[in-house]
Amino acid sequence: MNTIKRKTWEIEEINQLSQYAREHKTCTEISQILKRPVSSVRVKLRSLKIEYTRTKIEALNLAPTEAAYIAGFIDGDGCIRTSIVYNDDKTQVKTVIPVIELSNSNQKVLSWIGDKINSSGKWKTTTVYKKIENRYASKPKPHYHLCVTGRGKVKSLLSEIIPYLKIKHIQATVLLEFIELRLQSHSQRYSISELKLVLKVKELNDSRKAPHLASRDRLKKLIDGIFLLPYII
Repeated sequence: MNTIKRKTWEIEEINQLSQYAREHKTCTEISQILKRPVSSVRVKLRSLKIEYTRTKIEALNLAPTEAAYIAGFIDGDGCIRTSIVYNDDKTQVKTVIPVIELSNSNQKVLSWIGDKINSSGKWKTTTVYKKIENRYASKPKPHYHLCVTGRGKVKSLLSEIIPYLKIKHIQATVLLEFIELRLQSHSQRYSISELKLVLKVKELNDSRKAPHLASRDRLKKLIDGIFLLPYII
Protein backbone atom coordinates (compact mmCIF):
# COMPACT_ATOMS: atom_id res chain seq x y z
CA MET A 1 0.00 0.00 0.00
CA ASN A 2 1.36 3.43 -0.97
CA THR A 3 2.13 5.81 1.86
CA ILE A 4 0.56 9.27 1.81
CA LYS A 5 3.33 11.86 1.60
CA ARG A 6 3.33 14.67 4.13
CA LYS A 7 6.20 16.95 3.18
CA THR A 8 7.09 20.19 1.46
CA TRP A 9 5.75 20.59 -2.05
CA GLU A 10 8.42 20.19 -4.72
CA ILE A 11 8.48 22.37 -7.85
CA GLU A 12 7.69 19.36 -10.04
CA GLU A 13 4.67 18.51 -7.89
CA ILE A 14 3.38 22.07 -8.07
CA ASN A 15 3.69 21.99 -11.86
CA GLN A 16 1.76 18.71 -11.92
CA LEU A 17 -0.83 20.16 -9.56
CA SER A 18 -1.39 23.12 -11.87
CA GLN A 19 -1.60 20.87 -14.92
CA TYR A 20 -4.15 18.51 -13.34
CA ALA A 21 -6.26 21.49 -12.23
CA ARG A 22 -6.27 22.79 -15.83
CA GLU A 23 -7.41 19.33 -16.93
CA HIS A 24 -10.42 19.77 -14.60
CA LYS A 25 -9.47 16.94 -12.28
CA THR A 26 -11.07 17.11 -8.85
CA CYS A 27 -9.07 17.43 -5.61
CA THR A 28 -9.82 13.78 -4.86
CA GLU A 29 -8.45 12.67 -8.23
CA ILE A 30 -5.34 14.85 -7.85
CA SER A 31 -4.71 13.56 -4.32
CA GLN A 32 -4.80 9.98 -5.57
CA ILE A 33 -2.30 10.75 -8.34
CA LEU A 34 0.10 12.75 -6.16
CA LYS A 35 -0.48 10.53 -3.11
CA ARG A 36 -1.26 13.46 -0.87
CA PRO A 37 -4.25 14.12 1.42
CA VAL A 38 -7.21 15.81 -0.26
CA SER A 39 -7.04 18.63 2.30
CA SER A 40 -3.38 19.25 1.43
CA VAL A 41 -4.18 19.46 -2.29
CA ARG A 42 -7.09 21.81 -1.68
CA VAL A 43 -5.07 24.13 0.59
CA LYS A 44 -2.19 24.28 -1.90
CA LEU A 45 -4.51 25.10 -4.80
CA ARG A 46 -6.07 27.90 -2.78
CA SER A 47 -2.71 29.29 -1.67
CA LEU A 48 -1.57 29.39 -5.30
CA LYS A 49 -4.94 30.89 -6.32
CA ILE A 50 -5.45 28.15 -8.90
CA GLU A 51 -9.03 27.52 -9.99
CA TYR A 52 -10.02 23.89 -9.63
CA THR A 53 -12.99 21.59 -10.19
CA ARG A 54 -14.80 20.89 -6.93
CA THR A 55 -17.28 18.34 -8.26
CA LYS A 56 -17.66 16.79 -11.68
CA ILE A 57 -21.14 17.16 -13.13
CA GLU A 58 -21.77 14.58 -15.83
CA ALA A 59 -24.92 14.69 -17.95
CA LEU A 60 -27.02 11.53 -17.73
CA ASN A 61 -28.62 12.15 -21.14
CA LEU A 62 -31.88 10.51 -20.14
CA ALA A 63 -34.55 10.19 -22.79
CA PRO A 64 -37.62 12.38 -22.01
CA THR A 65 -39.71 9.28 -21.28
CA GLU A 66 -37.02 7.92 -18.93
CA ALA A 67 -36.68 11.24 -17.10
CA ALA A 68 -40.46 11.50 -16.75
CA TYR A 69 -40.75 7.93 -15.43
CA ILE A 70 -37.99 8.41 -12.85
CA ALA A 71 -39.51 11.74 -11.78
CA GLY A 72 -42.90 10.10 -11.28
CA PHE A 73 -41.28 7.30 -9.30
CA ILE A 74 -39.51 9.78 -7.02
CA ASP A 75 -42.73 11.77 -6.57
CA GLY A 76 -44.49 8.62 -5.42
CA ASP A 77 -41.85 6.42 -3.78
CA GLY A 78 -38.84 8.65 -3.35
CA CYS A 79 -37.37 11.25 -1.05
CA ILE A 80 -35.23 14.31 -1.85
CA ARG A 81 -33.31 15.20 1.29
CA THR A 82 -29.98 15.96 2.92
CA SER A 83 -27.86 14.10 5.44
CA ILE A 84 -25.92 16.23 7.93
CA VAL A 85 -22.70 15.26 9.69
CA TYR A 86 -21.92 17.36 12.78
CA ASN A 87 -18.75 17.68 14.80
CA ASP A 88 -18.45 15.72 18.04
CA ASP A 89 -20.27 18.24 20.24
CA LYS A 90 -22.95 18.93 17.60
CA THR A 91 -22.11 22.64 17.40
CA GLN A 92 -20.81 22.78 13.84
CA VAL A 93 -21.85 21.28 10.54
CA LYS A 94 -18.98 19.31 9.05
CA THR A 95 -20.67 17.97 5.94
CA VAL A 96 -24.02 18.21 4.18
CA ILE A 97 -24.70 15.33 1.79
CA PRO A 98 -27.49 15.72 -0.80
CA VAL A 99 -29.50 12.51 -1.10
CA ILE A 100 -32.18 11.12 -3.40
CA GLU A 101 -33.63 7.92 -1.98
CA LEU A 102 -35.99 5.55 -3.76
CA SER A 103 -37.84 2.68 -2.11
CA ASN A 104 -40.00 -0.09 -3.52
CA SER A 105 -40.75 -3.78 -3.15
CA ASN A 106 -39.87 -4.37 -6.81
CA GLN A 107 -36.11 -4.74 -7.03
CA LYS A 108 -36.12 -4.95 -10.83
CA VAL A 109 -37.48 -1.45 -11.31
CA LEU A 110 -34.92 0.00 -8.89
CA SER A 111 -32.15 -1.90 -10.68
CA TRP A 112 -33.32 -0.36 -13.96
CA ILE A 113 -33.29 3.14 -12.45
CA GLY A 114 -29.88 2.47 -10.91
CA ASP A 115 -28.49 1.48 -14.31
CA LYS A 116 -29.95 4.59 -15.93
CA ILE A 117 -28.40 6.98 -13.44
CA ASN A 118 -25.13 5.03 -13.16
CA SER A 119 -25.47 4.83 -9.40
CA SER A 120 -22.56 3.18 -7.59
CA GLY A 121 -24.52 3.03 -4.34
CA LYS A 122 -24.99 -0.35 -2.68
CA TRP A 123 -28.37 -1.98 -2.37
CA LYS A 124 -29.82 -1.88 1.10
CA THR A 125 -32.75 -4.06 2.08
CA THR A 126 -35.07 -3.72 5.00
CA THR A 127 -38.16 -5.57 6.14
CA VAL A 128 -41.43 -3.71 6.56
CA TYR A 129 -45.04 -4.71 7.11
CA LYS A 130 -47.58 -4.30 4.36
CA LYS A 131 -50.87 -2.84 5.55
CA ILE A 132 -54.04 -4.70 4.64
CA GLU A 133 -57.36 -3.23 5.81
CA ASN A 134 -55.59 -1.18 8.50
CA ARG A 135 -53.97 -4.28 9.94
CA TYR A 136 -50.43 -5.53 9.46
CA ALA A 137 -49.88 -8.60 7.33
CA SER A 138 -48.64 -11.67 9.17
CA LYS A 139 -45.58 -11.97 6.93
CA PRO A 140 -43.16 -9.09 6.36
CA LYS A 141 -42.58 -7.97 2.79
CA PRO A 142 -39.06 -6.98 1.73
CA HIS A 143 -38.50 -3.49 0.39
CA TYR A 144 -35.46 -2.29 -1.53
CA HIS A 145 -33.73 1.05 -1.34
CA LEU A 146 -31.59 2.90 -3.85
CA CYS A 147 -29.68 5.99 -2.72
CA VAL A 148 -28.06 8.57 -4.97
CA THR A 149 -25.67 10.69 -2.91
CA GLY A 150 -23.23 13.52 -3.44
CA ARG A 151 -23.46 16.92 -5.09
CA GLY A 152 -22.41 15.75 -8.55
CA LYS A 153 -24.79 12.82 -8.96
CA VAL A 154 -27.74 14.51 -7.28
CA LYS A 155 -27.32 17.64 -9.40
CA SER A 156 -27.03 15.57 -12.58
CA LEU A 157 -30.20 13.63 -11.83
CA LEU A 158 -32.31 16.54 -10.56
CA SER A 159 -31.31 18.75 -13.49
CA GLU A 160 -32.79 16.24 -15.93
CA ILE A 161 -35.95 15.22 -14.07
CA ILE A 162 -37.00 18.52 -12.48
CA PRO A 163 -39.27 19.56 -15.40
CA TYR A 164 -41.33 16.41 -14.75
CA LEU A 165 -41.50 16.53 -10.94
CA LYS A 166 -44.90 17.50 -9.54
CA ILE A 167 -45.03 16.67 -5.83
CA LYS A 168 -41.37 17.19 -4.94
CA HIS A 169 -40.54 19.97 -7.40
CA ILE A 170 -39.96 22.54 -4.63
CA GLN A 171 -37.58 20.25 -2.69
CA ALA A 172 -35.62 19.67 -5.88
CA THR A 173 -35.42 23.39 -6.65
CA VAL A 174 -34.19 24.28 -3.15
CA LEU A 175 -31.66 21.44 -3.08
CA LEU A 176 -30.28 22.47 -6.47
CA GLU A 177 -29.92 26.03 -5.19
CA PHE A 178 -27.95 24.73 -2.21
CA ILE A 179 -25.69 22.64 -4.46
CA GLU A 180 -25.01 25.64 -6.72
CA LEU A 181 -24.02 27.79 -3.72
CA ARG A 182 -21.73 25.05 -2.41
CA LEU A 183 -20.05 24.57 -5.79
CA GLN A 184 -19.38 28.30 -6.04
CA SER A 185 -18.08 28.60 -2.47
CA HIS A 186 -14.36 28.55 -1.75
CA SER A 187 -14.90 28.13 1.99
CA GLN A 188 -14.94 24.81 3.80
CA ARG A 189 -17.46 26.25 6.23
CA TYR A 190 -21.12 26.34 5.35
CA SER A 191 -22.63 29.80 5.19
CA ILE A 192 -25.85 30.72 6.96
CA SER A 193 -27.48 31.03 3.53
CA GLU A 194 -26.51 27.47 2.68
CA LEU A 195 -27.71 26.10 6.01
CA LYS A 196 -31.05 27.88 5.63
CA LEU A 197 -31.58 26.08 2.32
CA VAL A 198 -30.75 22.76 3.99
CA LEU A 199 -33.27 23.54 6.72
CA LYS A 200 -35.90 24.47 4.13
CA VAL A 201 -35.52 21.07 2.44
CA LYS A 202 -36.04 19.38 5.82
CA GLU A 203 -39.11 21.51 6.55
CA LEU A 204 -40.61 20.80 3.12
CA ASN A 205 -40.28 17.06 3.70
CA ASP A 206 -42.07 17.56 7.05
CA SER A 207 -41.14 14.18 8.49
CA ARG A 208 -42.75 13.41 11.85
CA LYS A 209 -40.17 10.80 12.83
CA ALA A 210 -38.33 11.62 16.06
CA PRO A 211 -34.77 11.53 14.61
CA HIS A 212 -35.81 13.82 11.75
CA LEU A 213 -37.52 16.24 14.12
CA ALA A 214 -34.42 16.31 16.33
CA SER A 215 -32.16 16.94 13.34
CA ARG A 216 -34.38 19.76 12.12
CA ASP A 217 -34.53 21.39 15.55
CA ARG A 218 -30.77 21.13 16.03
CA LEU A 219 -30.09 22.81 12.70
CA LYS A 220 -32.65 25.54 13.37
CA LYS A 221 -31.09 26.34 16.75
CA LEU A 222 -27.65 26.48 15.16
CA ILE A 223 -28.89 28.89 12.48
CA ASP A 224 -30.75 31.02 15.03
CA GLY A 225 -27.47 31.59 16.83
CA ILE A 226 -27.85 29.54 20.00
CA PHE A 227 -24.33 28.28 19.24
CA LEU A 228 -21.92 31.17 18.69
CA LEU A 229 -20.07 30.01 15.60
CA PRO A 230 -17.79 31.82 13.15
CA TYR A 231 -20.05 31.18 10.17
CA ILE A 232 -20.17 33.58 7.25
CA ILE A 233 -23.41 35.21 6.16
